[in-house]
Amino acid sequence: MKGETFLEIGFNKRKVLNLIVCHLGLLVIFDVVYILWSIRSGYGLLNEILPIAILANIGLATIVGINCMKLKFKGNVLEISEKGILFNTPLHAIANIKWEDITTVKCAPSSQVPLKVYVHNTNDYIKNYHGITKIYALTLKALRGTPFIIEMYPLNISPYELQTKVSSYLLTK
Repeated sequence: MKGETFLEIGFNKRKVLNLIVCHLGLLVIFDVVYILWSIRSGYGLLNEILPIAILANIGLATIVGINCMKLKFKGNVLEISEKGILFNTPLHAIANIKWEDITTVKCAPSSQVPLKVYVHNTNDYIKNYHGITKIYALTLKALRGTPFIIEMYPLNISPYELQTKVSSYLLTK
């Protein structure tokens, strides 16, 4: 195993397509309900509902755009090697987490954040981030003590399998 990656994980294209279709469906349903409600109310509530409708459309369109970026992404999202864990997602800064910095890996597949990687020296990793990603990482650090959260749903691996592989590699180090 020396010098070579022992686990490369990409996006599951079928799961990403399902997310895109679901969010597009929600967008269409929301817009149809909004139009029917505004017609039925005689446009009396249109001014009160319009900002909510605009924000919902922007939010759902952003989620669809993010998932489209995942679908077009050609590389591996996670690469686990003897050097550490490489996060390489289309929307986040590339981070190569060294094994010596990792303190714990916790798995909770039923939560919104299924896999968390806790590290020492979080500031060393966060300084490489820019813009909204840096704000997001600093918020995560304040809330959970780590900037590294693995979103498992669209990946080609289950949370338990990934936690087992990472934990077994941590034990050998």
